[in-house]
Amino acid sequence: MAVYRNLIVASTASGGPSVIIPVHGATELQQTYTDLRAQAQYRYADGSSAVRRQWSGKIRTEITGRGLVPPGLAQLCSATGVVTVACAGLRSVRSDSSTITIPGSRRTDLTVTTVSGATASGQSWYARAWDGDRYATATGTTASGTGHNTVTITLATGESHDNYEVIYAPQIVGYATLDESWQQNDGWGWNLTVEEA
Repeated sequence: MAVYRNLIVASTASGGPSVIIPVHGATELQQTYTDLRAQAQYRYADGSSAVRRQWSGKIRTEITGRGLVPPGLAQLCSATGVVTVACAGLRSVRSDSSTITIPGSRRTDLTVTTVSGATASGQSWYARAWDGDRYATATGTTASGTGHNTVTITLATGESHDNYEVIYAPQIVGYATLDESWQQNDGWGWNLTVEEA
């Protein structure tokens, strides 16, 4: 699989500006994800507990880079506050079922190696099957849902695996916060946090 070569942060306005940040060379990037949900644990009179969940399914990403803030990024974040981030960091969903649900908003410029060994570009996910001690490349189909897609991994008659995994890179529309820092012996650095709207 070819990795993503850049992170793209764009204005949500139609035709708005965008900033492309390479993930190689002098720019050192790290990207992490946090799943967001509104939930609280509470206790009954007898001491037993329960969790009340109001909503879930949103994410926050934090992107950390060394060096000066990339040109245009500060202006883009301060001008709109809401940005679209085509993420470089991959996420995955694993299941013991060959039918897996993934978010509908993903990058669509992934280049993957197919089961036959050919190269396919313009993809938004790829799948793997786990066979106890190794991964095997898998293929499948995508069905649309509300805010998500369902991937059905193609299996031959009688074929089964221990579990399955679908890998993708999110595309997040959310509120951006950009911070810049300087530390002695470490130099300049910046941190972009985007929380899904």
